[in-house]
Amino acid sequence: MDEEILNTSNILSDSMLTSKFIQGILTVGMVGSITNYTIISKISKYKKIFENNE
Repeated sequence: MDEEILNTSNILSDSMLTSKFIQGILTVGMVGSITNYTIISKISKYKKIFENNE
């Protein structure tokens, strides 16, 4: 389980750093907003799955 948490946190941090970089580019900033929404949706989904498995 600890390994899965570590892998998940690495994926999340990579995704967030990428989206923040994209937001810094004025003409592409809207893509960052969509990316943030997608990431938050995935986190919520995983949280629900995790809560159901406890």
